[in-house]
Amino acid sequence: MTNQNTARKNEALIALYRFTVCSLSLTVILCTLALHLTNALSFDSFADKLLFSVSKEEGKQEEADNLGKAHGGNNLPKNDNIDSSSSKRDGEEEKAEGEEEESFVDYDYTIKSSDMGCYDDYLTLRNNETDYAPDTKALLALPYPKELTGKITNEPLVLVIHTHATECYTSEGAEGISSDTAFRSSDTELNTVKVGSEFCRVLEDNGISCIHCTKLHDENDYNASYANSLESVKYYLEKYPSIKYIFDIHRDAIFRNETDAVKPLCKIDGKDTAQIMLVCGSNAKGADHPEWQDNLSVCLKLQKKLCDAYPPLMRKIDLRGASFNQQYSKGFMLVEVGSCANTLSEALSAVRLFASCTAEMIKEYSK
Repeated sequence: MTNQNTARKNEALIALYRFTVCSLSLTVILCTLALHLTNALSFDSFADKLLFSVSKEEGKQEEADNLGKAHGGNNLPKNDNIDSSSSKRDGEEEKAEGEEEESFVDYDYTIKSSDMGCYDDYLTLRNNETDYAPDTKALLALPYPKELTGKITNEPLVLVIHTHATECYTSEGAEGISSDTAFRSSDTELNTVKVGSEFCRVLEDNGISCIHCTKLHDENDYNASYANSLESVKYYLEKYPSIKYIFDIHRDAIFRNETDAVKPLCKIDGKDTAQIMLVCGSNAKGADHPEWQDNLSVCLKLQKKLCDAYPPLMRKIDLRGASFNQQYSKGFMLVEVGSCANTLSEALSAVRLFASCTAEMIKEYSK
């Protein structure tokens, strides 16, 4: 009888041991799967809130391959996190008087500054979407397009639009970005429309007449934003045949190592200044834009002028496969002013310098 009891106890212990081992093994497997799933989803779902192509930076001054969310793509990300208030996000309650702010914020991404300026290497392109290898030195030497020359008058010469008008910037003093951060705002004092207004102001101060289209082309349907902005372009070109230059002003979004939100930043005259990138479209994806290299030639001339005047300001020109409607003028340029991690003040500092050099170039070739 004693032997039977002992045998039963041994069998029970063995069963308990097997159960414990199986439970621990299952727990480890589930935790591992959960960790991989979280890592796989966090960046992509977070990136899906951004308006523009998400760039992944590899190295301090190297800009890596685009992750596939292109300006004019058919599967553009939606962003339901729109901030329509200049004072607080929807649902955010006012803090009671005397209430202390929390000292710790758990950010999903830490904001990191990165000098991404091309300096004297302004002839090298970012070219991740085409097989083209344009001779940038030869294009820089080309005569200025005749369509863009002629005496400056009081008639509108420049059209400024915003295909992705609701793109906005990070709050002043923010050290990171959380999953609930609003990357879009319908407030034109906070989004890229404000940057466009400053660009126009500087041009106007230099005697160049501008039309500023403040329509939020992406507010209701992001996927239709380029079709919407093209309608505006056509409307203004018909109404004001004097328009020769078109600037579509955006802001970029750059992430690195799935932990850092990168803001391209430099100091000019001691002031924190966002860095700017010109985007030149092409016909690589089938657009009817045979003269895209003329646009690139103009971009290169402006890029050189900017790099000569403010060496840290400009990033490399980004050559893309889509046209971004640039076939409607050889003076049509897409301009990325900073990224979502930059502040509005940094973007405004940058666009003032950009506008001053743009005014110089327009006047130089209008004599």
